[in-house]
Amino acid sequence: MSFGQLPFLPLIEAVPAASEGELLAAIARIAPFLVAASVAEAVVPVLPSPNEYYIYQDTDLSLDEAVAFLDRGARKIVLSSVDWLGQLPAERVILRLPAAADMPAAALARPELLASISGVLVETSTFNEPALKAYRDALKLGPGRPRELFILSQDRSPDVVLHQPAALKLMTRSVNAHSVLPLAFLSAAVDPVLDMPHARSGKLSVATLFISLLRSDRKDALYATIPVSVTSTPAPLGLVYSSSESVAHSIASGNAVYFSRSRNGLWRKGETSGAMQRVERIRFDCDADALEFAVTETGPTGERDGFCHVPGQTSCFGPVTGLAELEATLKARKASAPPGSYTARLFSEPKLVRAKIMEEAGELCEAETKDEIAGEAADLIYFALTRCVASGVGLKDIAAVLERRSLKVTRRKGDAKPEWIEKLGLDTSQALGVVGGAPMGGAPMGGAVTPETAATPVSIREPYE
Repeated sequence: MSFGQLPFLPLIEAVPAASEGELLAAIARIAPFLVAASVAEAVVPVLPSPNEYYIYQDTDLSLDEAVAFLDRGARKIVLSSVDWLGQLPAERVILRLPAAADMPAAALARPELLASISGVLVETSTFNEPALKAYRDALKLGPGRPRELFILSQDRSPDVVLHQPAALKLMTRSVNAHSVLPLAFLSAAVDPVLDMPHARSGKLSVATLFISLLRSDRKDALYATIPVSVTSTPAPLGLVYSSSESVAHSIASGNAVYFSRSRNGLWRKGETSGAMQRVERIRFDCDADALEFAVTETGPTGERDGFCHVPGQTSCFGPVTGLAELEATLKARKASAPPGSYTARLFSEPKLVRAKIMEEAGELCEAETKDEIAGEAADLIYFALTRCVASGVGLKDIAAVLERRSLKVTRRKGDAKPEWIEKLGLDTSQALGVVGGAPMGGAPMGGAVTPETAATPVSIREPYE
């Protein structure tokens, strides 16, 4: 689950200390990391999993190095040069404007530039509202979703970063921008005063920064919250409510904490039943008045234990069906199967599974009607997932691989292998995929970029390659 709305961006410009593990884990639940390119090789491997991160260009990079960052999993890259705009996917690029840059906000109105970026990061020495609003207004131009605006203080000293709550409020509300905050000034501690961030503790609470962006029109100031199980394919578990305090505890601890209206207090999920939920991600909706908790269930008798009070019902909305239910059934059969179970036989006979996968793959290739294709695909998925579960691989693991591959901006050729060329009688043109290795994009900004070439990448890379 990728972040749609961002509460802030934490900037990592040095390798974090081991003592900052809890802070990194808390941030990973609510926001992407912004990692300086100069330390990325050392920092990215120590980030908690799952995580989402951007790369911040603070050193000279070649185009190949920028592409490599994106291929290895960076969601976006913050570039300090316009030279490569149009050669990288626009949705993956943020343009960095240093404080001394000679590019005023008006320059962003160029259609070809706006078509080549998803946002702008402005480094500023002063939090001047009219000047910052000029950037925001410029980014609203052009078709599609307005580009994002990020604000980073040029002065990284505590006096500037910690003692300007008014500036933070200005950025996130008046100017509708995201604050970029150095990791050194952030804390995972739950602030007893859940208000706008302040410097009494010498740090800014990441939980408080998150909560400060939420809004509620309810008299009790609660937020509607949907816990979503991500143990398998994402599935909503029910509707609960959160308070500012419960959200703060969920962010800090990683255990799901909600607000019980019947008990008028915190509801620490699993505290009495043992059916806990570990929080992987907390997102707020586009109106900032509702929350989504991505959770993994850790019940006393297995990962599917626990949310709905109706016995045997995982979700309050009803049974979980489809691929998630198939995976759960396969895992149950692996643990304990009734006599005569075909699935149990597949687990004990790997060669039979292999034969069935190849058989069903062939039948899917030969199927012609819509119903035949759906039926053969279902058969293939059943046997393939049986093979996966037998080896401890689940749908979540498969989805993670697909997610990593979708972030690549280079493409593989995808030629047919020689044995299949011969078996199917393919000619040379039929066996070829695409020319590989090229990054997505068009000409550099300094040349013949047009709104069309900048907005439409030339690569035909498939996300599953």
